[in-house]
Amino acid sequence: MPDLEHLPFDRARVAAAVRPVPLRDLHARARRRRQRRTAAVAFAAVLVVAVAGAAFAYNPPQQRPAVPAPSSHPSSGTMPTDLAVLSEDVAVAFWSGCPAHFSHTTSGGWTEPVAAPACDTGERDERWQVLDSRTYLYFLNGTGHVTTDGGRTWMPAGAALTDVAALPGVARAADCGAHSRCFGAHGEGPYAADSGVAYRLAKGPPGRSIGRYQQAGGVLWATLYGGSSGTGEVGWTADGGATWKSKPLDVHFGADNVAALDDKRAWVSFTPEIGQPQHILRTADGGTTWQDVTTDLPVTANERDLTVRADGALLMVEPDPFAVWVSTDNGKHFVVNPGPPVDRDSLRMGSGPGIAWAMWGNPVQLSVTTDGRTWTQMPPP
Repeated sequence: MPDLEHLPFDRARVAAAVRPVPLRDLHARARRRRQRRTAAVAFAAVLVVAVAGAAFAYNPPQQRPAVPAPSSHPSSGTMPTDLAVLSEDVAVAFWSGCPAHFSHTTSGGWTEPVAAPACDTGERDERWQVLDSRTYLYFLNGTGHVTTDGGRTWMPAGAALTDVAALPGVARAADCGAHSRCFGAHGEGPYAADSGVAYRLAKGPPGRSIGRYQQAGGVLWATLYGGSSGTGEVGWTADGGATWKSKPLDVHFGADNVAALDDKRAWVSFTPEIGQPQHILRTADGGTTWQDVTTDLPVTANERDLTVRADGALLMVEPDPFAVWVSTDNGKHFVVNPGPPVDRDSLRMGSGPGIAWAMWGNPVQLSVTTDGRTWTQMPPP
C-alpha cells in the first residue's frame, strides 16, 4: 500500500473537513440527533502517555469542604440519558435534568441516583466525563464540579482538579475515544484519576488542542487539532505529555474515534465523505508507520463508534439500523452482527473498551457484548 505521506489530496478540502467542531455545537448536535431518532447516541489519534515506571511528584489540590449533593432522584425506572460502560459489570449512568443525577454499578447492583450540585431551569449546556467508576466531572453552563465518591459529595473543579505538566504514571486516563464515551467535557484534558485524585494535563502539544483520546498499555492515543499542517494530526507521548510525536492526518476527513490495544497498536476511524467508503488508519509499531485501510462497511452518514477487543478484533457500533460490525483483519473486511431485539424508539447504544452496549424499553433493559455476537444482560439502572 502506498505511503500515506505521498497520497494526493486537496489540502483546503481536508483542512476544512477535519476542523474540530466547537464543543457547544457538538453538544447541541448530539441533542438534535437524539430528538431526530429518539435513539440517543451519546457524543462523545494519537497522544501517548506512558504510565509504567514514571514516578511523578505533585502538589495536592487545596482542600475545601465538600458539598453534599441534593437527595432527590429520577423516578424509578426512568431510562438514563447517557451511559458510560467501563466493562461487563462496571458502568455509570447519567440523567440530564435539574438537577442532573448519577448512579454507578461495579457488581451488578446500582447505587441510588445522586444529584449533581448545580441546577439551571433555563437552557442548560451540560457536559460530563467519567474518569473511573466513582470519579466524574460535571460542567453546567461552563462551571465545573468534580466528585470522587460516586456523586455523594462534590467540589469545584478548580479546587478538585490537580493540573500537571505530565500525567503521573500511576494515574489512569479517562476513556474519551468515541462519541458514546466522550460526553463533551473534553478539550481541556486529557483527564486522569488515581486513588481519589483527579488530574488534568495542563498543557498539550504547542499550538494544538486535544480531541478524542484513549489509553492502553501505558500509552494514551489521541487526535490533535490546530497544527501547522492545518489538517489535524494523530499525536503521542511516552512520558505523560512532557514531549510529543505526531503525524498529520493528510487524507480523508474528520477523525471520529481512536481505539488502542496496547503501546504498539492503535486505530483511528474517519467520518467518510458523502458517498465514499469509511477509512481506518492503523499502526502496529507504536506510531512509526501507519497504514490506510479502506473498509467494506456500507456507505453511510452515521457516526459509528469504534472499539477494539482484547484479541485485536475491531467492533463498529452502527446506530441506524442498530448492529455491531466485527473485523478481524484491521478493518478491511467487516461482518455484521445484528444486536438483540430492541425497541428502536427508545434505543440508546454505544461502546466501551472492547465492549458494545444497548439500552432500551420500559422497563429498561441493558445488554452488552464483547464479540458482537453474544449479548449478556446487565441489571439496568
